Amino acid sequence: MIDPRHPAVRYFRSNADDPWRWAEAGRVLVWADGTTVAFREELVSILELLAQNGLPPFRAVVVLLAASRGKNPPPA
Repeated sequence: MIDPRHPAVRYFRSNADDPWRWAEAGRVLVWADGTTVAFREELVSILELLAQNGLPPFRAVVVLLAASRGKNPPPA
């Protein structure tokens, strides 16, 4: 079992109030309505490119990817 305090787990974890969640055993990132935001392989490619300059917050990456698919976070 992976230690929940591990930095990678903390980086990728979704909160209960996030409009997205992990599905299919962590292979797919889905929006609140169940539509696919990204597959794990896509995220790996994107994050490898971004890592060269330091990783941005994962939530920001998810919201940007979701927006490119026409999804918007719920109003605060």
